[in-house]
Amino acid sequence: METPARRRRFARFAGGAAFAVSASLLAGCVATVPSAPLGVSDSPAPTETADKPVNSEAPTTREAVLVVVGVDVAGTSVLATGYVSGVIEDGGRCVFEFTHDADVVTIEQAGVADRMSTSCSSGQVPLERFDRGTWMAVLAYEGLSGETTTSEPIDLEIP
Repeated sequence: METPARRRRFARFAGGAAFAVSASLLAGCVATVPSAPLGVSDSPAPTETADKPVNSEAPTTREAVLVVVGVDVAGTSVLATGYVSGVIEDGGRCVFEFTHDADVVTIEQAGVADRMSTSCSSGQVPLERFDRGTWMAVLAYEGLSGETTTSEPIDLEIP
């Protein structure tokens, strides 16, 4: 049951809470003093790029890039992903090649066009196909034109 004394205690609590909230909001306000006179700006003048068209086409130089090369978290497969800049097309051939001494393991798949490049999405091979040691991984991409582009090699340690 609500009594007059209980109402007064609640009113004091509510008033105190409102004051605390207001004080904390005001504490976040900070006055700033401009460092330069009004109308003068320290920032550089705007450029005229707004009127110029943006070149959204892929660069013309092809470059194959390995993004991820490694053993998966479960320790059961070797996986690789990459992309090729300078070409945007579906159907080229992505070949991930792993070499160790005379052993060669490959993953082949079709390239897929994305907004700015050709994607060579994740491919994986069972870990049993790899001997322990350091392997060299590369991505080779053969485009629809027949041109082949190869990435820089990356070392892969097989435990």
